[in-house]
Amino acid sequence: MSLEIDFTGPVYQDNYVYFLNDIHSKNTIVIDPPPEGHAQKYLDQKNRRLVGILNTHHHPDHCGGISELKAKWNCPVWGPNESPISTLFDHYLSSGDTVGFFETPFSIQILLGHASPLISYYSLQHSALFCSDILFSLGCGRNFQGSLEDLFESLQWIKTLPDDTLIFCSHEYTVQNGNFALNVEPENEALQKRHQQAKHMRDQGRPTIPSTLAEEKLCNPFLRTDQESIRRRFFRDQWQEVTDLEVFKKLRKKKDHF
Repeated sequence: MSLEIDFTGPVYQDNYVYFLNDIHSKNTIVIDPPPEGHAQKYLDQKNRRLVGILNTHHHPDHCGGISELKAKWNCPVWGPNESPISTLFDHYLSSGDTVGFFETPFSIQILLGHASPLISYYSLQHSALFCSDILFSLGCGRNFQGSLEDLFESLQWIKTLPDDTLIFCSHEYTVQNGNFALNVEPENEALQKRHQQAKHMRDQGRPTIPSTLAEEKLCNPFLRTDQESIRRRFFRDQWQEVTDLEVFKKLRKKKDHF
């Protein structure tokens, strides 16, 4: 394998900017470059050469740096089919597609419920999922476009991946998300430990990502809608009579106003 994953951040709006680096050359691909030149700063510091840009969705903090980088490096851009910013793209991606960079294939999955469309990039070879704003460490994205059903189904798809999958989400929200998660599930010991660890890491200026899917299944309430402790929190004696989707909707609504 000649690909190495690196990142910088949090920058801009608590964004992480991911880089796929070829270890045998100076070639690099960036994922979701934000405005203000953060990706270019990384390239300058590391003496790397940009050969491609990957986009997950059209929100400005994920695409604001594309035009400037493309003009400077004359490199191709991959992004979701039917995106509002598709004029920036050279290659259009949908669920079921596979793209390869530096001897590493990435499978594409459309994940709805936050932005429409939004795609993830998954490497089985590196056990890595770049899931953008769908799943966060200890949380999930807001429902800006699409339905809550869409967002729920996107998270359910992520749950089908191997437990050792590294979750490369797009923002540093772990401590804030942990505050909410503990409000929902205060007796979850794994969550308590993860939250304390995250606070310590941020106090030291260290990133809390990536987490693993296994950790998220133990600690993230949005992936735990089947758990009695969370179901009782919202439905009390009727906890066995509701669906996971109904629990998820309660969780997301409560988080929106937390």
